[in-house]
This record gives sequence, structure tokens and C-alpha cells, in this order.
Amino acid sequence: MLTEMEQRAFCQKLTKGWALGYFYAHDNVPLHFIYKDKVIKGEMTDLEKRNKEMTEGVWLDSYNYYSICNIYYTYLFRPSLPQMMKALQSPLQTFMYSKARPISEESSEGRAYMTADQFRINLEAWMNEEGLKVLDERRKESPANYVEWRILLDAPDRTMQIVSLLPVGNQVILEAIVTWTEEGVLKETAFAAVILYDDDCTVLSDRDYLDGINWPGMAGRFREKRLSLEIAGANNGQTKGELDIFLNRYKSKKLEGTLTNLERQNKETVETRWVDAHNNLDYSLFHPERYRVQLPLQKVSYNLEMSKEIETGIKKAVPDRKMRTVITYAKGNQVVAESIMSWTEGDIYKESPYISFLLFDKDGLIIRERSYINLAHWPGASVLSKIAGLA
Repeated sequence: MLTEMEQRAFCQKLTKGWALGYFYAHDNVPLHFIYKDKVIKGEMTDLEKRNKEMTEGVWLDSYNYYSICNIYYTYLFRPSLPQMMKALQSPLQTFMYSKARPISEESSEGRAYMTADQFRINLEAWMNEEGLKVLDERRKESPANYVEWRILLDAPDRTMQIVSLLPVGNQVILEAIVTWTEEGVLKETAFAAVILYDDDCTVLSDRDYLDGINWPGMAGRFREKRLSLEIAGANNGQTKGELDIFLNRYKSKKLEGTLTNLERQNKETVETRWVDAHNNLDYSLFHPERYRVQLPLQKVSYNLEMSKEIETGIKKAVPDRKMRTVITYAKGNQVVAESIMSWTEGDIYKESPYISFLLFDKDGLIIRERSYINLAHWPGASVLSKIAGLA
């Protein structure tokens, strides 16, 4: 049990507007030094170690250091520019379009296994032999032709740090914080990504759960335009099944990896009891004292008591709201779930994808549920906003 002082500091009913780094360090769970437990990171295969090295090295560098004219993406992502954007997926923004726009897949034929060190060596050789020439030509073009380059010019101090990383099979699921300034005011946001690597270290798909409105380079007219697009798009309906195809891109190439008994048990719990818990408002799976909901994109977190109030209010406002998992990943005592929330407004069917990072305690209860959602396209968003003080 926490002391009264610890309770006030670490277990508040509601926190909002706090530094994002706190979400990934304390915020009630796991508070290792008090509860005498920890996040179990799990064992990594050689492939998972390689992909972790790739993500913390070349992948991160491609954003922080080598996004000038998207130059690194040309070599790292498949297919390469000018079609590079096909490798990037933004699930939280799919509702802005009439369709989820599933993308054709590329063949991996003839691509041999490569280490992270060898890939970096080859990348630097390509930069010296071809990349610098390509860079010189692109710099003569409009920055708008290369999204990350345009953003970097508008927010040259934008920086990303990885705060959570789970390598599972040939995929890496990560969480990161991005900071930048607007007119001298420090800004920050978070996002989650699911990265699928091929044998040769190239990225087949990079699915990013981010807030497109609160993002570097979205100040002024860009943010106003983005906001109007999201408001307009939120009124559109979706077609059931399209998002499943979107999330399952390269399904045949995904390797789940070998699961421990703990990982298998927690994964099955998420796919069954966790889904039922949300759909039927059954809270027996959540630790009564330690359970914490975290919504990094909204910079808010709250305990089980407030979660019950919010979920009951949403269910009352949107009685046909229903969630289902599409893909789950297990590592140590954590499970990541890419899910779809569906509901209707009037006679219009709607659905929104989101991703949740779940942490289990030693007794199999969930003590943390950190989710990345788009509040502009979410059932009962007004209820959540009112109770959590976001309105």
C-alpha cells in the first residue's frame, strides 16, 4: 500500500497536462521501488536483437538526422521514393478518406539476410556514391515534395526519443516522444509505431499512431487545415473490413516468434477477457488499486474509478459501441493490441483503429492500459472529454 504522501504524488484520480515522460516512467505503475515488481522485457532472438539495433540506430537516425529531402528513407523504406509514402501508414487518420486505401505488397525475392552493422555500412556507401547526388537534386525542388523535409524546415529543432520498445518476431513495436518549439514555446507529443522489417533490414511497413494536428510543422495554417479535414472526415462512414486489410498488410510475412507460457497466457487473456471487459463493462481483469488508463495523445491519465465512470457514460451514449482486436503482440509481461472500435451515429457505421500497451502484474491482472486514440473520431468522445476535463 502507498503512504498518504505517495498516494498524492503517484496515484491521483486524474492527471492532465503533465510531462509526457512521466507516463513512461511512473504514473502509478509500475513504481518498481515501491511495489517491488518490474516490467519483464522478455528474451530476444537474434532477429529481434538485430531489429532492436536497427530501430535504435538507422531508423531513429533517419528521423532525427537524415530527413533532409527524406534521403535516408529512400534506402531504408520499401518501396523507395517517390513511392516511399506507401510504406508509411497512419491508422488514426484513415477516417479522413473515403477508404482505408489498402496497399499492394512487394516481393522479397532475392533479398538475403543482413545484420544491422552491414546495413549501415551499405547505407553509408550508397550515400557517398549516389545519395549525395540525389540530395543535391532534391534540394532544388519544392520542400513540399518531401513531407519530412518540409516539416523539418518548419520545426528544425524537432527531436524524437524512443521511450518503449518491444521487438516481436520480425516486427518492432515502439513508443516515442517528439519535442519541438513553436514561437519559443516548448511542445511535445507522443506516438506509437509498428515497424515490419524484411530479411535485408529494409522497412516493409511503418504504421504510426500519431496526432496529425499536434505534430511538428503543423503550426498556423497547416494546423487549421488539418483540423478542418479531421472535422469533415469525422462525419464520414466506414466500410467494415477495410481497416482489417489495412492493418494486416504483409500478414504473410509477419513472424510472431516463440512465446513463453506467460506471454501466451497474457496474449490469450487480451484477445478474450480484455475484449469482453470493455464490451460488457466487466472490471474484474483490472487491478482495483493499480490500474491506470493513459492517453498520451490527450496528455491525460486516470484510475479505475474514473475509468468506470467514463466507460459507463460512453456505453450509455453509444450503446452499440464494440471493440475487437486485430493483431496482438506479447513480450514479457506486456501485450500490445492493435484493435478496432466500431459504433454507429444515426444510420452511419463508423470504426476507428487504435493501439494499446497493456502491462500485467504477477497475478495476471492488468495494471496499465496506455492507448493511442484519435478523439476526433471516437465513440462518446464528448463524454470522455467532459469527465476527464479535456473539453
